[in-house]
Amino acid sequence: MPKPCSPAILMIAYTNYETDPRVIRAAEAAAEAGFSVDFIALSRSGRASVETVRGVRVFRVAQQRYRARSRAGYIWAYLAFFLRCFALSTRLFISRRYRIVHVNNMPDALVFSVLIPRLFGARVILDIHDPMPETFSSKYTGANKSWPYRALLLVEKLSVAFASRTMTVNEPVRDSMAANHGYRREAIDVVANFADDRLFKPIEYPAIDDVVRFVFHGTILGRYGLKTLIEAVAKIRQTERVRVRIIGEGDFSATLKELIAAHGVEDRVEFINQFYPLHEIPKMLSDCHVGRAARRHANLRRGAAVEADRVHVPRPAFHHGHEHRDHPLPASRRMHVLSACRFERAGGPHRRRGGRLAEPGPIPASAAGGARAAVLDARKGTLRLDSA
Repeated sequence: MPKPCSPAILMIAYTNYETDPRVIRAAEAAAEAGFSVDFIALSRSGRASVETVRGVRVFRVAQQRYRARSRAGYIWAYLAFFLRCFALSTRLFISRRYRIVHVNNMPDALVFSVLIPRLFGARVILDIHDPMPETFSSKYTGANKSWPYRALLLVEKLSVAFASRTMTVNEPVRDSMAANHGYRREAIDVVANFADDRLFKPIEYPAIDDVVRFVFHGTILGRYGLKTLIEAVAKIRQTERVRVRIIGEGDFSATLKELIAAHGVEDRVEFINQFYPLHEIPKMLSDCHVGRAARRHANLRRGAAVEADRVHVPRPAFHHGHEHRDHPLPASRRMHVLSACRFERAGGPHRRRGGRLAEPGPIPASAAGGARAAVLDARKGTLRLDSA
């Protein structure tokens, strides 16, 4: 625990603190290093407006996460959070005199909410989890040529210029930003997403017993390929051999529920429409064989995927019409049902829909009762367990 005279750090994120792995790791690492850490986040039902969580004092503003597709709604939600953070960070700075302020995007402009601490000498870190221009273009077709895309890129550049330092989640994201947004590569630091070893420990691989259990946990968004997943599950004739568990919240939740009902896969797909505190996630993954990676772009690695790696839940990458092979761990550590997989629409993105899960990898014979690999083929409607 920090001493009363410990240097103070303020962290800010438009998120629910208790369910966001990256911000939790950053805040707790600072607290364990002897800093006094305050964190400003969104409110959540059942949580106090101010509480100390594992050494981090969390301030929850009177605002919950916006869930809809309206661009105006997102702008208003971000603006409201910005104003609340500006007021609260200024008030806290008067008494706390923060030396460092760590601001997580999205939005990038949130970094300007700490203008007062910056003017009085605080060092400001901008942590870009997801580049906003690319996130916007992934949600709206043709958006990368639109004026909102150019506006987001301008705001990002101004935010990077305002910050003392900028960091992001991995080298591919940094390299993409350097190449496409005009930054010097060395101007952006990389602090990768790593699962907490104290929570996510390797577990004994669960027995398959002719049933393969898939799991996805994270934000429920249409661009993550969940529609394609449900369509694929609906095509499988061996219905008793496939189970899917989807855990999370997001803009696509209502549509996902409708898809599950429309395809009649309620007996195979369990949709738990809520976020769980981070410490409960390992238990939710412990009986699953394959984790679905929540990524559309190959260079964006999500925290949920890292957590699945850590407990040895393999995860095929589900993409739309472009190839990508996902090798998260060295071969010696991949205890996989499907170790190098690709899930794509059959025939490419512009042809008829249907899924194909290919390129299976080895799994421990002890886990599958002698099975060597599992192949889910949505076009044929089959799930095959190959013999050792």
